Amino acid sequence: MIRRGVWLALLLLFGLGLAGPGRAQLAPEPKQVRPGVAGVCTDRHHAVIDEAYAEAARRVRLALARLSAGEPPPEFRRWFGDAPVKPVETRLRLILAALERGRPHDTACEQPRACQGTVAAYAMPATGALGFCARFFRMPDAGLDSRFGTVIHELSHLVADTEDFAYGPRRAEALARENPGLAVRNADNLQYFVESLGR
Repeated sequence: MIRRGVWLALLLLFGLGLAGPGRAQLAPEPKQVRPGVAGVCTDRHHAVIDEAYAEAARRVRLALARLSAGEPPPEFRRWFGDAPVKPVETRLRLILAALERGRPHDTACEQPRACQGTVAAYAMPATGALGFCARFFRMPDAGLDSRFGTVIHELSHLVADTEDFAYGPRRAEALARENPGLAVRNADNLQYFVESLGR
């Protein structure tokens, strides 16, 4: 029979995971990462991203109002050809809902491995994460390929089932003429439509 003092000592030893082949592993302390290093966003990064989110939400609301006003604006035909309005409207509503929720908790900034070449931002649909590269923070506030438009583009990948069938204004316009069904699902076409409506 094990004496009471020895029994308590064994319980403490095994309970704390200090002995035995199947002992529990204590989780390591989380690494402290300096802001701005290894993709961690600084307060300045967050401020710029949040401003782009707010402007994107305002512009998407404007686009939805224009679409529900009756005849689609001329910009619609430019970016979607003769596609029906409903699929575009549906995607914009999904994007607006995501904008209103705010940036994902898992947002990276200037991640060296992902931010190579001309990448401005990226989305990871499998995890719902977004990343913003140095180029994003140098983009203009308005016009085509703006910061708020880039947010719309990347969120469309996460919530609105879009792809990158064509990049850039000229190719996006050609896609609208040649294949309106794909233009409705092309992230740049959604982005450029909202951007081209103006303020």
